[in-house]
Amino acid sequence: MPFLSGTYQAFVARKEAHQAHREKKKQMRKSKIVPVATSVRCYPLRYGPGVELIGSLHELIDDCNLKSIFIITCIGNIKSCIIKLSNTLEYKPINSTCDIVSLVGTFDSEGGHHIYGSFADARGNIISGQIESLIVHQTIEILLAECNDAIFVREHDTRTGENELVVKRKPFTEQD
Repeated sequence: MPFLSGTYQAFVARKEAHQAHREKKKQMRKSKIVPVATSVRCYPLRYGPGVELIGSLHELIDDCNLKSIFIITCIGNIKSCIIKLSNTLEYKPINSTCDIVSLVGTFDSEGGHHIYGSFADARGNIISGQIESLIVHQTIEILLAECNDAIFVREHDTRTGENELVVKRKPFTEQD
């Protein structure tokens, strides 16, 4: 029975280590985040060749008086874009046709955005980063959604030194 005894001891040790890890993570949490429950309204769109996507989306948001938009999905291809590489201050232009692998992010009520994209070139190489601008090659199909009961704003976060997303409940008088 030494095999079973050792197995049981290993099981108990793993369980204790897991509980200690969970307790440490719990202590690291400064405050509980309470999400704003909301319904959404979807906006399916298609953009054609030569359109600068980010600026066009900002115009749409302004024209339709939308407040808290996020990208649900996006497929298509790009002719060029400018990305900010992760964890750097370096901006890199991409000046070749690439397929969109992923495009996600938020547009806030104050005209800002925080969008990340991943793109595959003809060889299958992937490049990704924070999107500054993006030009459509042939087509982009994008599905946007608006949180009906929330407003996205950006406020300075001393922990990151950046303006970060803050989700606020939309005043009852502004709700649909």
